[in-house]
Amino acid sequence: MIGIKSKSNSRLIFLATALIFSSGIVRGVVRSAPIRPIIVETANLSVVLDPSDGLPYKYLFGDGHIWGEDSGSPMTAILCRLRRRSYITVKLTPSFSKVTGTEVSFFFESDYRGRSAASFVLKYSLNGSSLTLTMEQVKENPGFELIEVS
Repeated sequence: MIGIKSKSNSRLIFLATALIFSSGIVRGVVRSAPIRPIIVETANLSVVLDPSDGLPYKYLFGDGHIWGEDSGSPMTAILCRLRRRSYITVKLTPSFSKVTGTEVSFFFESDYRGRSAASFVLKYSLNGSSLTLTMEQVKENPGFELIEVS
């Protein structure tokens, strides 16, 4: 354990850490830019979405940007089979997407060991500088429940 004794030492440690990360010395797994991004924009904000996973890649505003989901980790769902109750975590990939003005809908279907279990839509709606994400059209097939999406 390293103890910091003064404010100037903590500033120095912060500065050194920032320089190491910004110079690329420390490299983790970072997702690649989407090949065919979906971009929705208003005068205040642009959102770059990856159609291969339905996740934001980058937010652009003025002269700056904020990274979206940058680790490349896929979305997952926890599904429950009700009879002979059991749970499974599955990776999610959009079946297709639909762009309408400043809205993008990603359609997802999830299978429980080869059986259709649930489907839903994740809808991104951009209004001014606000981005709203809603989960819509949730359908749980008989015998299954959609427990969580993350």
